[in-house]
Amino acid sequence: MNRRTVSLALTVLLTLAAAPLALAQGPPAFTVDEMLKLKRVSDPQLSPDGTRIAFVVTDVSLDQNTRNNDIWVVPVAGGTPAKIAGTDRSEDRPRWSPDGRQLAFVSNREGGSQIWVIPAAGGEPKKLTAIATEASGITWSPDGKWIAFVSEVFPSCADAACNERELKAREASKVKAHLADGLMFRHWTAWRTGTFSHVFLVPADGSAAPRDLTPGASDVPPFSLGGPEDYAFSPDSKEMAFAKKTDKIEAISTNSDIFTLDLTAAGAQPKQITTGPGADGGPASRPACVARSKP
Repeated sequence: MNRRTVSLALTVLLTLAAAPLALAQGPPAFTVDEMLKLKRVSDPQLSPDGTRIAFVVTDVSLDQNTRNNDIWVVPVAGGTPAKIAGTDRSEDRPRWSPDGRQLAFVSNREGGSQIWVIPAAGGEPKKLTAIATEASGITWSPDGKWIAFVSEVFPSCADAACNERELKAREASKVKAHLADGLMFRHWTAWRTGTFSHVFLVPADGSAAPRDLTPGASDVPPFSLGGPEDYAFSPDSKEMAFAKKTDKIEAISTNSDIFTLDLTAAGAQPKQITTGPGADGGPASRPACVARSKP
């Protein structure tokens, strides 16, 4: 073997030996751990005057196995985002008041999820609800006087005190088994435990206790896989439209219909305004309460 052949063979061997080292010194792999370090931005909400956007930022801690949501606001024209509501617990679903001066949001900073209201310019938030069955899904009335929200309550209870007693009795019970007498006993990872989602109404200034608008053993809004809200105020804030399942056996039907309720008359009963056999939902408040329907 001549000198040139030996030199070529040595060069090839050195190149092959250096290849793993070169690869090891390249950019690190994008692992699940790295992905979980990314902040997630969601639920952008444009202010009524179109100048600001409120949104949710989610941090995930793999070590603590937690997710924490905070609320931020950024000018539409650009600029530095500012955190307006953030604790070591979660704040989410920011919603602007119609005049743009306040933001309502849902937080579990004191335990269960409740509604809070904070000045849009910043400041101390005010707790609006303290309902034992918790609150979610907040929506402002167009006149800014009311906030609608959803809570999972016991259909046999007529007031918040009754729901609180039922919850305490369930927590104190030594029986932890789930008893099901129908097919709709579980959604994803959550058991149905005898409560139903109801739409509530509370004054935006917190001057009165929340009022259950949809009492009874029916889910309002119905279980949803996404899409528009299934409840909405009328443009004059005097009426609420909502979707409700109307077939007796929910497990074999997707049918739901739209109802309206007069908010100004004590004891008013819901009025059914759609009768189609499909899933009617997503009532909208402009220019009037309309609905979408799926076959």
